[in-house]
Amino acid sequence: MALRGQGVTAEHVPLRGQRIPMNDKKLYIKKNRERLFKLWLVRCDYYGAFLFLMLGVLDYFAAPEHFKTFFAYRVFIALVLVAIAFVTEETDSWGIRFHQILGLLSIAASAATIEVMILQFGGHNSPYAAGQILLGVCVLGFIPAWMSWHVVGALVIYSIYVVPIVLFDHIQRSTIFVSANGFLLAVLISSLVLRFLSERGLDAELSLQYDLLQSEQKYRDLFENAVDPIFEVDAELRYVDVNKKAIELTGFTKEELLRRTIHDMIPPDQVPRSAAAWEKLRHRGAYDKYEGKLRTKDGRWIDVEVNSSAIIRGGRVVGSQDFVREITDQ
Repeated sequence: MALRGQGVTAEHVPLRGQRIPMNDKKLYIKKNRERLFKLWLVRCDYYGAFLFLMLGVLDYFAAPEHFKTFFAYRVFIALVLVAIAFVTEETDSWGIRFHQILGLLSIAASAATIEVMILQFGGHNSPYAAGQILLGVCVLGFIPAWMSWHVVGALVIYSIYVVPIVLFDHIQRSTIFVSANGFLLAVLISSLVLRFLSERGLDAELSLQYDLLQSEQKYRDLFENAVDPIFEVDAELRYVDVNKKAIELTGFTKEELLRRTIHDMIPPDQVPRSAAAWEKLRHRGAYDKYEGKLRTKDGRWIDVEVNSSAIIRGGRVVGSQDFVREITDQ
């Protein structure tokens, strides 16, 4: 009896109450993209809140005279990001546009907080400009959104950095500002290019995932609706799956069968022959027309004929799939 074929290995982490459609590939990819966007938006908001607070330690050394003020800013933005993450989780059923706006709000609030610290400590010459770069890397690197959303996010970060400095700061050392400005632009553009390439790969992965899930579903339908009872066991002869006909044949429920082994279902004097058949399967990959007895829930022993095929993984037999036919009346 065989261990069932391999399923999809890609991670599925749907948000609360979300169901992913399986009858249309484009819709499946779209819904999964939305699911991943919301999931990573929540994660990045929590991570951003943590990062803002932890980096506050650097304020004590870089700008000790602003430490208390900057810490208040950091606590405020951390609370804002946690609140946005909470709202995102609680409004999972709302449209994706609402969550995209929430994401842009997280970006704008974070960039604005960093910009306030930039203007209060050094202006165009502030080392806190590195915070905008870090924000861009986190947003463009972690959140699997659409390119249009990422472009808008990058523009928000860049505009919030440049415009207040141009309007309110007296730029005396333009070379430093131009250098910082160019570095931020280079990081944002490079991150957008990498995001574009990774987004194409994500669509291809989700397309393959859909095909694999469809194949798994077709296998499952064939397994459940087979005309013969089918039992599947692992290498320790424990039942790992059975179909409807197997349940009808034995009278046991599926849960009851999955708590049993082959030895629980055959008479003791049949165990040596069963072990010999298993060894044959291990060396040849299959055996057929094995005749023996099988126990039913009401205590009867029925005569059955078994045809079995091995499931091989990594070059070794890990289980078998048994097609069983009752021959008691023959």
